[in-house]
Amino acid sequence: MSIPNEALQKVCYSVIPDERLGQVLTVFQLLQEIEARATLSQQQLQVVRGQVAAKQKDIRLNQLTIKELEPLQNDTNVYEGVGKMSVSPLLLWTLPLKPKMGG
Repeated sequence: MSIPNEALQKVCYSVIPDERLGQVLTVFQLLQEIEARATLSQQQLQVVRGQVAAKQKDIRLNQLTIKELEPLQNDTNVYEGVGKMSVSPLLLWTLPLKPKMGG
């Protein structure tokens, strides 16, 4: 939770003697910088945690794939999925028809 700069300065001016005011304001500026860095670090940490989770998911998927492929013989043909494929009905109408030979 952050305290606005204006509120901090009003408190400083009203409570702290003039000779100490510069030192206190410097401390507040340092605290604000630390708070900003902590916020940035938290954001970066969340990004890294997301990346770690994604890598762990990849590891589990690879382990499962290896487990499924191990019992197969070395000369077994294996195909990789390419995703969903579909043929548009309009495409079927535009394909040339082959004439029947020998009738």
